[in-house]
Amino acid sequence: MANSNVAISCVGDRTFYKTDAEIEEANIRVPMAIANAVKDSPHIKRFIYLSAAGADPNSPSKKLRTKWIGE
Repeated sequence: MANSNVAISCVGDRTFYKTDAEIEEANIRVPMAIANAVKDSPHIKRFIYLSAAGADPNSPSKKLRTKWIGE
């Protein structure tokens, strides 16, 4: 990030994430780590986070619940 002024995050779970822990890692912990790194970088002026349509804390889908938390 030292040579950039924009950070883009498009990390997300895919079908190869099988366990709840893997989905939570991809949808919550990794985006939070990226956001914290962006926050701590004096060079980054814009942070773009690509998400999933339908992210909702009350969704029956684990993927969509964890996407909402990560956002």
